[in-house]
Amino acid sequence: MLLCALLVVLQTTCLTFNAWNDSPTADEPGHLVAGLSYLQFGQFGLYNVNPPLTKLIGAAPAWLMNPTYDWRSMNSPKHWRMEGRVGRDFIRMNQSRFREIIFVSRLAMLPFAWLGAMGCCWLGRRLYGPNSATGALAMWCMSPSILGHGSLLTSDVPAGSIAIITLCIFDKFLSQTNFWASLQLGLALGLAALCKFSLLFLLPTMSLNPKIYEVSEPELLRFRFPNNALCKQVGKTMERKRNWLSNLLARSPHYLTEPLLL
Repeated sequence: MLLCALLVVLQTTCLTFNAWNDSPTADEPGHLVAGLSYLQFGQFGLYNVNPPLTKLIGAAPAWLMNPTYDWRSMNSPKHWRMEGRVGRDFIRMNQSRFREIIFVSRLAMLPFAWLGAMGCCWLGRRLYGPNSATGALAMWCMSPSILGHGSLLTSDVPAGSIAIITLCIFDKFLSQTNFWASLQLGLALGLAALCKFSLLFLLPTMSLNPKIYEVSEPELLRFRFPNNALCKQVGKTMERKRNWLSNLLARSPHYLTEPLLL
């Protein structure tokens, strides 16, 4: 336990150091002004190629610092992607304290690195025991990719962390399929979809897991209404899907089905 705590503290120290000393990357000002525009206007036009969650979280501390804005470029009809130009205008309007603004915004990203550490530790312990938990935590905390990107105001490390936490909740869901486990999984998938569009692959990937179809009646819908007609109909649908998947796996080559059954 002490070693795990030391690893997280060491990672946090490195990320904080990087957050203060590293110059802004090419897309960080765009993320920042996009999040500020969401908070300022309630509109999601800037940097809308990815969901707004990480940009909102990163921009919240900067928004509280009352920076100076220049939104004129945001309404330009000539270009579709205006976050780069608006970001440069923001830097120009806040030259004297932009380093402090980007620093507090980067600090807001650190909890995502902690979430990823918790998820790696939990999965390692769940699958292979306490020694593997420590090893998985060490690889996450000392990964060059995490140390390099974990302090940036981008969605890459947050997306990885949310994906790991979602997999942890999905593993719990498979072991106890009930209403509350389903609710937790739904919330986790919702956060994943709000974090990055590439995490939408979790939905079809999880739906292909054969264990989902092992229950003939949907316990999650039978919460307090065991005789509900809708629940019975959904139960029959899940039974048909389970039979279809079983037939598909039986007719598929072994080298295609073995990875799916792990």
